[in-house]
Amino acid sequence: MNESKPSKKKEIRRIVLCLVFLAVGILAAFYISKAEYYKDHFLPGTTINGKDVGDKTAAEIEPALEKEAEDYSLTLIFRNGEKETLQNVDFDYQYEPDDSVQTLLDAQNPWLWFAGDPDPEKTVDLNKSYSEELLEKNLFALPEFRKENNRRPSSARIAWNDKDTCFYIIPEDEGTTLIKEPVLEAAKKAVESGTSELDVSALSGAYREPQTRANDASIKKELQQLNDMAGFRIVYDIPGEEDLVLDGSELRGWLEKDEDGNYIRGDKWNDRAARFVNQMANRVDTIGQDHTFVTQDGKEVVLSNTEDYGWQINRKAEISRLKADLKKGISKEHRPFYFSEEAGEPDEHNGFGNTFAEVDLTNQKMRFWKDGRVVLESDVVSGTMDGAHNTPQGLFYLLAKQQNAVLRGADYVQPVNYWMQFTYDGIGFHDATWRGSFGGDIYQWGGSHGCVNMPLDAAGQLYDLIDFSTPIITYYLD
Repeated sequence: MNESKPSKKKEIRRIVLCLVFLAVGILAAFYISKAEYYKDHFLPGTTINGKDVGDKTAAEIEPALEKEAEDYSLTLIFRNGEKETLQNVDFDYQYEPDDSVQTLLDAQNPWLWFAGDPDPEKTVDLNKSYSEELLEKNLFALPEFRKENNRRPSSARIAWNDKDTCFYIIPEDEGTTLIKEPVLEAAKKAVESGTSELDVSALSGAYREPQTRANDASIKKELQQLNDMAGFRIVYDIPGEEDLVLDGSELRGWLEKDEDGNYIRGDKWNDRAARFVNQMANRVDTIGQDHTFVTQDGKEVVLSNTEDYGWQINRKAEISRLKADLKKGISKEHRPFYFSEEAGEPDEHNGFGNTFAEVDLTNQKMRFWKDGRVVLESDVVSGTMDGAHNTPQGLFYLLAKQQNAVLRGADYVQPVNYWMQFTYDGIGFHDATWRGSFGGDIYQWGGSHGCVNMPLDAAGQLYDLIDFSTPIITYYLD
C-alpha cells in the first residue's frame, strides 16, 4: 500500500513536465514562426517616408508605391489666390522598383519582433523618375506665368494730400510677376521629394519685388524732408509791393516724379530756385530804367539817364542763399541782397525818398530836401547851353567830396572851397566866388563848363547836408 504513493507523485511530476515542455514548445514554435514571418514582413509600426508599412512585404509595398506614383500630382498656390495642379502625366512621373524597400526589410531584426523596430520611422530615396523638360514646359504654360496675366510690382511712393496739406506714403504693390528659375527649382525639389503642394506665394525670390517699400528708412526720411518743406516759408520784403512769399505750396511744384511716381528733387530743383530769384529780380530791379520825378509844383519829369540809380538785386548771392535755406529747411524773413538800392520806397517821392538834392536846370534852382521838407534852396548857374557844356539831366550820387580843391580843365585852373562831384566826367557842385549873380538865364550864354555853380554860403551848407547816399536829381522842364 505504501509503495503506490511515490509512484503516483512521480506520475504527476511527469505529467507537469510534459505540459511545461509542451507549452515551451508551443511558445518556441510561435516565436520562431513570427520571426520567420518578419523576415519577409516589416515589423508593426514601421513607416517608410511617413507611410505605414507594418506587416507588409516588399512585394506588397511596391504596387502601392507604383499606385502612389500614378496618383501623384503637384498643386501650386500662387499670390493671386489661384491654385494650379500638374498631374503626373504632365511631367511623366513614374515609380521604378529597385531594392531600396527590400534593403530596409533585410536590415530589420525579425528575432526581436516582440519588441518592435527601435527605429520605426524610415526614410528612403525611392527610385522615382520624371521629365524635367515636360515639367518646365507645363509649369511655364500655367496662366500665372503669362505676361498678360501678371501685375508688375510698384514701389512705395510719396504723394500729396490736398485736404490735409501734407505728403504721405502710398504703400508698395507686390504685384504678381513671377521669376521662372526659382519656381522651377522649387517644383523640381517638390517632385523629387514627393511633396504634393508647393506654396509659391511663400517662396523666397519667386516674385519680382518693388524697389522701395513703405517701411524703408530712405522713403521715411524723404517723407519727413518733404513735409518739413511743406511747412517751409520764406518771406521777402521787396519794395513797393506786398511781401513775396515762397512756401511749400509753390515748392511742391518744383518737385519732379521719378518713373515709380516718387516726388524727388531732380535736376531742375536748382534751376527753379534760380528762376524764382530771377523772376523776383525782374519785378524789383529798376536800375537803368526811366524814373519819373514829380516837382514841387506837381510837374512830372521823366529821367532816362539812370544807369547808376535804382533797385538791383544781387542775383547770384540771393540764389546761393535761397539754395542754402532750402537745404536747411529753415523758414525766414529777409530782404534780398542788393547791388543797388533806391533811396526810398515807391510811395516816397517815387522812390527818391524824403532826403535828396534837386536841381531844376530850367529855373536854375537847387533845393535840398531833408526828411520831406526843403531845408536849403539856392539860385545856381549850370553849364552853358551850347551843346558841349550842358549840365546833364539824370539821377546821380556823389563820387567825391572835398574842401579846398583845385579844379582843372583844358583851359582853366580854378580853386574852390567846396567840391562835390556827381558824374564820372567831372561835373559836380561847387562854389563860384567869381560870379556876381546866380539864377535867371545866365546859363543860356554865360554858364559853367557843366558844373552847378553856387554861392559860397549855399555851397557850404550843401557840403554839410549831402552825403554819398543822397540821390541827386537834375532835370530840364522844357
